[in-house]
Parts: sequence; structure tokens; C-alpha cells
Amino acid sequence: MACIGFIACEKEDDTEPTTPVANNNGGGNTGGGNAPNQNFYITGKQNGTTFLSTDDPQFTYAKYQDVFGIGNHQLIGTGDTLGAASMIFQTRNGNGFAGVGRYDFTSMADLSLSWIPGNRNVTYNADGRKFGDGWVDGFVDVTFYDSTIIEGTFAFKAVNPDWSDPQNPDYSDSVRITDGRFRLQYR
Repeated sequence: MACIGFIACEKEDDTEPTTPVANNNGGGNTGGGNAPNQNFYITGKQNGTTFLSTDDPQFTYAKYQDVFGIGNHQLIGTGDTLGAASMIFQTRNGNGFAGVGRYDFTSMADLSLSWIPGNRNVTYNADGRKFGDGWVDGFVDVTFYDSTIIEGTFAFKAVNPDWSDPQNPDYSDSVRITDGRFRLQYR
């Protein structure tokens, strides 16, 4: 299981993320746009290879939980052989996730994007600290939110650090996620 984020097995260049094609479903219409043929999903391209989450509410969903006053919106999509995707938006002291809008590492320190590939026991992630160090980039655009459904687009670069040298970890193992779209139901 993971939260929206993505992972890959090969290295890629440092180009900027591709702006995903918006899903124009209007928050309730599951047809049209570039949406997959399922009601709820996370989809995108991991280093150019398409990922689509399972069409099963046990494995593809959104959830909200409040832990000691910190609100967490977690978007989860477990999928095919490419693995799982995860995104977490946090709200602290009234700051953070606020519904429809763009979320990136420059405007939201509490954004976390991750991916676990199906064929590896690693997690690639992107967060504010890694962004500040220049290792990752990316954004999530929430285009619809009503506390039961959340929908949007995303693109980012995430890394899997090699901690063999704890003072200077190597971040060369990375993945680029492009053309990301999601439509999930809260449970």
C-alpha cells in the first residue's frame, strides 16, 4: 500500500514534469476527458510506462484522518505490476490542504508524494526537504473536492536514497511521473 507518489526502476533526465491532461469529469461524471474506464483511479506514466490502479475500493481510495491536530488527506492507488501510488496532504494549524487548487513543494511543505514499484522493495518519495535540497520537483492540482470525492492531476520526480554514506546519501535512483490523474472516493 502507498499514497500518491510514483516510483521507477531506471534513471532519467532532469527535465521539468509534464503538465498532466486535466480530467474533465466535473466531479461526478465518470466518462469523458482522458479518464480510464473505471469510477475511481490513480493513473499516470512512470518513466514513460503507463500505470493504472486497481478498480477496487479496498485498494484505490482516499481517506482522511486527524492525528494530534494534524489532518492527513491520503490518496491511495494500488495497481498492476508497476506497484502502488500515494499522495498525502497535511493540514496543520489551519494551513495546508484547502480543497481545489495547486499544491507544490514551494507552497506546501507538508506535501508528500511516493511510489512503490511492484517488482521492488523500495519506496521513491518526494517531500519538502528533498525539494529544498534540489533532488525532487512536482505538483498536484486538485480540480474537484467535496469531502466525498477528490479529483485532479499531478506530475513529479521522486528519489530512492542510497544511505550507504549517511552523511552524503546518493539520490541518483529516481523516477519521473507524468500525465498523472486521479479520481478517488473518501472512505
